[in-house]
Amino acid sequence: MHLSYSPAFILEHVDHVMFDKLKVLASLVEAEAVPGAVLVAPEPATKQDVLRLHDADYVEAVFTGEPWELASSNGFPWDPALVPSVLASLGGGQAAARVAWRDGVAGSLFSGEHHGHPGAGSGYCTFNGPAMTALTFADAGARRVLVVDLDAHCGGGTAAILRRDERFRQVDVAVDRFDSYDSTELFPLRFVTEADRYLDTIEEALAGVPAGWPDAVVYVAGMDPHELDGHAGLNGISDLMLRVRERMIFEWMHDLGVPFAFCVAGGYGSFRTTLKAVARLHLLTLQEAARVNGLR
Repeated sequence: MHLSYSPAFILEHVDHVMFDKLKVLASLVEAEAVPGAVLVAPEPATKQDVLRLHDADYVEAVFTGEPWELASSNGFPWDPALVPSVLASLGGGQAAARVAWRDGVAGSLFSGEHHGHPGAGSGYCTFNGPAMTALTFADAGARRVLVVDLDAHCGGGTAAILRRDERFRQVDVAVDRFDSYDSTELFPLRFVTEADRYLDTIEEALAGVPAGWPDAVVYVAGMDPHELDGHAGLNGISDLMLRVRERMIFEWMHDLGVPFAFCVAGGYGSFRTTLKAVARLHLLTLQEAARVNGLR
Protein backbone atom coordinates (compact mmCIF):
# COMPACT_ATOMS: atom_id res chain seq x y z
CA MET A 1 0.00 0.00 0.00
CA HIS A 2 1.35 3.39 -1.09
CA LEU A 3 1.81 5.99 1.66
CA SER A 4 3.04 9.44 0.65
CA TYR A 5 5.70 10.75 2.99
CA SER A 6 8.71 13.00 2.63
CA PRO A 7 11.00 14.85 5.05
CA ALA A 8 9.99 17.89 2.97
CA PHE A 9 6.62 17.74 4.79
CA ILE A 10 8.37 18.79 8.00
CA LEU A 11 9.18 22.34 9.05
CA GLU A 12 12.23 21.36 11.08
CA HIS A 13 12.64 24.68 12.90
CA VAL A 14 8.98 24.80 14.01
CA ASP A 15 8.23 23.18 17.35
CA HIS A 16 4.81 21.64 16.77
CA VAL A 17 3.47 18.16 17.55
CA MET A 18 1.95 17.99 14.05
CA PHE A 19 5.44 17.56 12.61
CA ASP A 20 6.97 15.55 15.44
CA LYS A 21 4.28 12.87 15.37
CA LEU A 22 4.73 12.38 11.61
CA LYS A 23 8.37 11.48 12.13
CA VAL A 24 7.38 8.91 14.75
CA LEU A 25 4.60 7.54 12.56
CA ALA A 26 6.94 7.21 9.57
CA SER A 27 9.44 5.33 11.75
CA LEU A 28 6.70 2.91 12.84
CA VAL A 29 5.81 2.23 9.20
CA GLU A 30 9.47 1.68 8.37
CA ALA A 31 9.60 -0.82 11.25
CA GLU A 32 6.89 -2.79 9.42
CA ALA A 33 4.07 -1.98 11.81
CA VAL A 34 1.80 -1.83 8.74
CA PRO A 35 2.06 -4.95 6.56
CA GLY A 36 2.65 -4.15 2.91
CA ALA A 37 2.94 -0.37 3.40
CA VAL A 38 5.60 1.50 1.48
CA LEU A 39 6.61 5.12 2.09
CA VAL A 40 6.99 7.00 -1.18
CA ALA A 41 8.18 10.61 -1.52
CA PRO A 42 5.68 12.45 -3.74
CA GLU A 43 6.32 15.08 -6.35
CA PRO A 44 5.36 18.48 -4.89
CA ALA A 45 2.31 20.33 -6.10
CA THR A 46 2.85 23.45 -8.20
CA LYS A 47 1.76 27.02 -7.80
CA GLN A 48 -0.72 26.49 -10.64
CA ASP A 49 -2.23 23.58 -8.71
CA VAL A 50 -2.71 25.81 -5.67
CA LEU A 51 -4.35 28.54 -7.76
CA ARG A 52 -7.10 26.06 -8.65
CA LEU A 53 -8.11 26.06 -4.97
CA HIS A 54 -7.13 29.41 -3.48
CA ASP A 55 -7.42 33.10 -4.29
CA ALA A 56 -4.45 34.55 -6.16
CA ASP A 57 -3.77 37.24 -3.53
CA TYR A 58 -3.54 34.62 -0.78
CA VAL A 59 -1.32 32.31 -2.83
CA GLU A 60 1.03 35.18 -3.61
CA ALA A 61 1.20 36.11 0.07
CA VAL A 62 2.23 32.59 1.05
CA PHE A 63 4.87 32.48 -1.67
CA THR A 64 6.34 35.89 -0.88
CA GLY A 65 5.57 36.58 2.78
CA GLU A 66 3.73 39.82 1.94
CA PRO A 67 1.47 40.99 3.38
CA TRP A 68 2.71 39.37 6.58
CA GLU A 69 -0.71 39.07 8.21
CA LEU A 70 -2.15 37.12 5.28
CA ALA A 71 1.00 35.06 4.77
CA SER A 72 0.86 34.04 8.46
CA SER A 73 -2.91 33.51 8.64
CA ASN A 74 -2.38 29.76 9.10
CA GLY A 75 -1.07 30.46 12.62
CA PHE A 76 2.67 29.96 11.95
CA PRO A 77 4.98 32.97 11.52
CA TRP A 78 5.71 33.09 7.80
CA ASP A 79 9.02 31.60 6.71
CA PRO A 80 10.38 30.80 3.23
CA ALA A 81 10.58 27.12 4.25
CA LEU A 82 6.78 27.06 4.48
CA VAL A 83 6.34 27.02 0.70
CA PRO A 84 8.20 23.74 -0.08
CA SER A 85 6.57 22.14 2.98
CA VAL A 86 2.99 22.89 1.95
CA LEU A 87 3.64 22.08 -1.72
CA ALA A 88 5.08 18.71 -0.67
CA SER A 89 2.06 18.01 1.53
CA LEU A 90 -0.36 18.85 -1.28
CA GLY A 91 1.68 16.62 -3.56
CA GLY A 92 1.22 13.81 -1.05
CA GLY A 93 -2.55 14.07 -1.43
CA GLN A 94 -2.26 14.25 -5.21
CA ALA A 95 -0.10 11.13 -5.29
CA ALA A 96 -2.47 9.27 -2.96
CA ALA A 97 -5.43 10.03 -5.24
CA ARG A 98 -3.58 9.00 -8.41
CA VAL A 99 -2.35 5.73 -6.90
CA ALA A 100 -5.74 4.99 -5.33
CA TRP A 101 -7.47 5.59 -8.67
CA ARG A 102 -5.20 2.91 -10.12
CA ASP A 103 -4.83 0.50 -7.19
CA GLY A 104 -7.91 1.14 -5.04
CA VAL A 105 -6.42 2.62 -1.87
CA ALA A 106 -3.51 4.87 -0.87
CA GLY A 107 -2.74 7.42 1.80
CA SER A 108 -0.69 10.41 2.80
CA LEU A 109 0.97 10.91 6.17
CA PHE A 110 0.47 14.64 6.17
CA SER A 111 -2.16 16.19 8.41
CA GLY A 112 -4.96 17.10 6.09
CA GLU A 113 -4.91 20.93 6.04
CA HIS A 114 -8.72 21.05 6.01
CA HIS A 115 -8.85 24.56 7.54
CA GLY A 116 -7.22 26.12 4.49
CA HIS A 117 -9.88 28.50 3.11
CA PRO A 118 -10.00 30.04 -0.37
CA GLY A 119 -8.55 33.35 0.76
CA ALA A 120 -6.66 32.60 3.99
CA GLY A 121 -5.15 29.94 6.18
CA SER A 122 -6.45 28.90 9.59
CA GLY A 123 -5.74 26.43 12.37
CA TYR A 124 -2.15 25.71 11.26
CA CYS A 125 -3.46 24.84 7.79
CA THR A 126 -2.19 26.69 4.73
CA PHE A 127 -3.40 25.15 1.46
CA ASN A 128 -6.28 22.67 1.54
CA GLY A 129 -5.16 19.06 1.19
CA PRO A 130 -8.54 17.26 1.08
CA ALA A 131 -9.78 19.65 -1.62
CA MET A 132 -6.60 19.07 -3.64
CA THR A 133 -6.98 15.30 -3.27
CA ALA A 134 -10.63 15.44 -4.32
CA LEU A 135 -9.79 17.57 -7.35
CA THR A 136 -7.03 15.12 -8.33
CA PHE A 137 -9.56 12.27 -8.27
CA ALA A 138 -11.78 14.34 -10.55
CA ASP A 139 -8.87 15.01 -12.89
CA ALA A 140 -8.23 11.25 -13.02
CA GLY A 141 -11.79 10.57 -14.16
CA ALA A 142 -14.07 10.53 -11.10
CA ARG A 143 -17.39 12.22 -11.89
CA ARG A 144 -18.33 12.61 -8.21
CA VAL A 145 -16.03 12.70 -5.18
CA LEU A 146 -17.03 12.45 -1.52
CA VAL A 147 -14.93 13.82 1.34
CA VAL A 148 -15.48 12.13 4.71
CA ASP A 149 -14.04 14.32 7.48
CA LEU A 150 -13.79 12.74 10.95
CA ASP A 151 -11.30 15.17 12.42
CA ALA A 152 -12.34 16.60 15.79
CA HIS A 153 -12.73 20.04 14.19
CA CYS A 154 -14.97 21.01 11.29
CA GLY A 155 -13.69 20.99 7.72
CA GLY A 156 -14.84 24.50 6.96
CA GLY A 157 -12.03 25.25 4.53
CA THR A 158 -12.77 22.15 2.46
CA ALA A 159 -16.46 22.99 2.36
CA ALA A 160 -15.79 26.60 1.33
CA ILE A 161 -13.67 25.44 -1.62
CA LEU A 162 -15.58 22.39 -2.84
CA ARG A 163 -19.18 23.49 -2.40
CA ARG A 164 -18.72 25.73 -5.44
CA ASP A 165 -18.57 22.58 -7.65
CA GLU A 166 -21.45 20.09 -7.92
CA ARG A 167 -19.02 17.20 -8.45
CA PHE A 168 -18.14 17.25 -4.75
CA ARG A 169 -19.87 16.70 -1.42
CA GLN A 170 -18.69 16.23 2.17
CA VAL A 171 -19.76 14.28 5.23
CA ASP A 172 -18.39 15.98 8.35
CA VAL A 173 -18.74 14.67 11.93
CA ALA A 174 -17.00 16.86 14.51
CA VAL A 175 -16.73 17.08 18.29
CA ASP A 176 -15.54 20.71 18.33
CA ARG A 177 -17.07 23.74 16.57
CA PHE A 178 -13.82 25.28 15.32
CA ASP A 179 -14.12 26.13 11.60
CA SER A 180 -17.85 25.38 11.53
CA TYR A 181 -20.04 26.27 8.56
CA ASP A 182 -23.67 26.18 7.48
CA SER A 183 -24.80 22.60 7.05
CA THR A 184 -26.52 21.80 3.75
CA GLU A 185 -27.83 18.69 2.01
CA LEU A 186 -24.58 18.19 0.08
CA PHE A 187 -22.33 19.40 2.89
CA PRO A 188 -23.96 18.13 6.09
CA LEU A 189 -22.15 18.97 9.32
CA ARG A 190 -22.94 17.04 12.51
CA PHE A 191 -21.70 17.71 16.03
CA VAL A 192 -21.28 15.09 18.74
CA THR A 193 -21.27 16.11 22.39
CA GLU A 194 -21.67 12.68 24.02
CA ALA A 195 -19.21 9.89 23.30
CA ASP A 196 -21.89 7.20 23.29
CA ARG A 197 -23.40 8.90 20.22
CA TYR A 198 -20.15 9.18 18.28
CA LEU A 199 -20.13 5.95 16.26
CA ASP A 200 -23.89 6.03 15.71
CA THR A 201 -23.68 9.58 14.37
CA ILE A 202 -20.95 8.61 11.92
CA GLU A 203 -22.99 5.63 10.77
CA GLU A 204 -26.05 7.84 10.27
CA ALA A 205 -24.01 10.40 8.34
CA LEU A 206 -22.63 7.74 5.99
CA ALA A 207 -26.10 6.30 5.50
CA GLY A 208 -27.16 9.72 4.19
CA VAL A 209 -24.87 9.41 1.16
CA PRO A 210 -27.05 8.33 -1.81
CA ALA A 211 -26.33 4.81 -3.03
CA GLY A 212 -23.94 4.82 -5.94
CA TRP A 213 -23.16 8.54 -5.64
CA PRO A 214 -19.37 8.67 -5.19
CA ASP A 215 -16.84 7.45 -7.72
CA ALA A 216 -14.05 8.08 -5.20
CA VAL A 217 -13.68 8.97 -1.51
CA VAL A 218 -11.23 11.19 0.36
CA TYR A 219 -11.01 10.33 4.07
CA VAL A 220 -9.72 12.84 6.64
CA ALA A 221 -8.83 10.53 9.53
CA GLY A 222 -8.38 12.75 12.57
CA MET A 223 -7.43 11.18 15.90
CA ASP A 224 -8.02 14.34 17.92
CA PRO A 225 -11.52 13.25 19.06
CA HIS A 226 -9.61 10.98 21.49
CA GLU A 227 -10.42 11.72 25.14
CA LEU A 228 -6.76 12.43 26.00
CA ASP A 229 -6.28 14.98 23.22
CA GLY A 230 -5.72 18.43 24.63
CA HIS A 231 -7.09 20.34 21.62
CA ALA A 232 -10.60 18.97 21.26
CA GLY A 233 -10.85 15.50 22.75
CA LEU A 234 -14.24 14.27 23.93
CA ASN A 235 -14.39 12.36 27.20
CA GLY A 236 -15.28 8.72 26.54
CA ILE A 237 -13.79 8.43 23.04
CA SER A 238 -11.15 5.78 23.69
CA ASP A 239 -8.51 3.90 21.70
CA LEU A 240 -10.99 1.09 21.21
CA MET A 241 -13.73 3.40 19.95
CA LEU A 242 -11.37 4.90 17.38
CA ARG A 243 -10.24 1.45 16.27
CA VAL A 244 -13.89 0.50 15.78
CA ARG A 245 -14.42 3.77 13.88
CA GLU A 246 -11.54 3.03 11.52
CA ARG A 247 -12.74 -0.51 10.87
CA MET A 248 -16.25 0.77 10.21
CA ILE A 249 -15.19 3.52 7.82
CA PHE A 250 -12.74 1.40 5.82
CA GLU A 251 -15.20 -1.46 5.51
CA TRP A 252 -17.84 1.04 4.37
CA MET A 253 -15.48 2.40 1.72
CA HIS A 254 -14.51 -1.13 0.68
CA ASP A 255 -18.17 -2.05 0.26
CA LEU A 256 -18.70 0.99 -1.98
CA GLY A 257 -16.24 -0.58 -4.38
CA VAL A 258 -14.63 2.75 -5.32
CA PRO A 259 -11.07 4.09 -4.91
CA PHE A 260 -10.29 5.92 -1.69
CA ALA A 261 -7.40 8.05 -0.48
CA PHE A 262 -6.83 9.07 3.13
CA CYS A 263 -4.71 11.48 5.18
CA VAL A 264 -3.86 11.15 8.87
CA ALA A 265 -5.21 14.60 9.96
CA GLY A 266 -5.44 15.91 13.53
CA GLY A 267 -4.04 14.35 16.67
CA TYR A 268 -2.09 16.37 19.23
CA GLY A 269 -2.10 14.67 22.59
CA SER A 270 -1.67 16.41 25.93
CA PHE A 271 0.26 16.16 29.20
CA ARG A 272 -1.77 12.98 29.85
CA THR A 273 -0.30 11.05 26.92
CA THR A 274 2.85 10.76 24.79
CA LEU A 275 3.89 11.57 21.25
CA LYS A 276 4.30 7.88 20.49
CA ALA A 277 0.79 7.18 21.79
CA VAL A 278 -0.60 9.79 19.38
CA ALA A 279 1.35 8.23 16.50
CA ARG A 280 0.02 4.80 17.44
CA LEU A 281 -3.53 6.13 17.19
CA HIS A 282 -2.77 7.17 13.61
CA LEU A 283 -1.34 3.70 13.09
CA LEU A 284 -4.89 2.37 13.55
CA THR A 285 -5.87 4.14 10.33
CA LEU A 286 -2.95 2.72 8.37
CA GLN A 287 -3.50 -0.80 9.69
CA GLU A 288 -7.20 -0.82 8.84
CA ALA A 289 -6.48 0.59 5.39
CA ALA A 290 -3.91 -2.16 4.82
CA ARG A 291 -6.32 -4.82 6.05
CA VAL A 292 -9.08 -3.67 3.71
CA ASN A 293 -6.57 -3.36 0.86
CA GLY A 294 -5.81 -7.05 1.38
CA LEU A 295 -9.46 -7.87 0.81
CA ARG A 296 -9.49 -6.36 -2.69
